[in-house]
Amino acid sequence: MLQSKCDRVKVENGDLVIFDTWGGGWGNPLERDPEEVFSDVRKGLVSTEGARRYGVVFNIGGQVDEAATQTLRQELASSRNTDELFSRGGAIEEIKARCEAETGLPAPATPTWTHRGAVY
Repeated sequence: MLQSKCDRVKVENGDLVIFDTWGGGWGNPLERDPEEVFSDVRKGLVSTEGARRYGVVFNIGGQVDEAATQTLRQELASSRNTDELFSRGGAIEEIKARCEAETGLPAPATPTWTHRGAVY
């Protein structure tokens, strides 16, 4: 088990690495298919407000509003660095502050790492 939000993990040929993330992901979130974001909202994985960070807007009927989505994505693209390969979803305190509203679960406690008796 690896600590959260780590990178530069050495793997060998044949190893299986699974990234189970919350609060971040691969690639530009503004390029994620709005219907996939809609599916995540229906499954309870992303809140309607959380979908806005992907630039996805829903109409009163709960469906993707294509025009509003395109407009929001253009606005967000002009104010974000969208060239990052991996988005960590913001600073850890920002992510934890949004945790309960987005997932319905309390934010995880910050771990205390020990090494040879020293606490970090």
